[in-house]
Amino acid sequence: MPAKKDEVVHKVAIPLEWQIPEDLKTHFATNVVVSHSEAEFFLTFFEVVPPFILGDVEKLAALKSVPAQAVARIAVAADRTEAIIDAMQRNLESYRKSKESEEEESA
Repeated sequence: MPAKKDEVVHKVAIPLEWQIPEDLKTHFATNVVVSHSEAEFFLTFFEVVPPFILGDVEKLAALKSVPAQAVARIAVAADRTEAIIDAMQRNLESYRKSKESEEEESA
């Protein structure tokens, strides 16, 4: 609700307490589909398990598709999406730097 003309608005920063339940399942995602509506972005994560075909060229040739099983779908408010992308970008850069350091040490 917008403040009235003579009304004083007080803002207080209250820190978040991050809580992760012990039984929260972790899924391995090999693919992601991103879509959006007017107010939010949707990230749907998929796991693809390649079929086990060993030396059978006919079975491989007959394969029409490989199923991609949705393991999670997350809705993110549009105004929070950029902050999430920034956090992921920073983490990706950190990951790349650590991989480069490991490669230099093993060379």
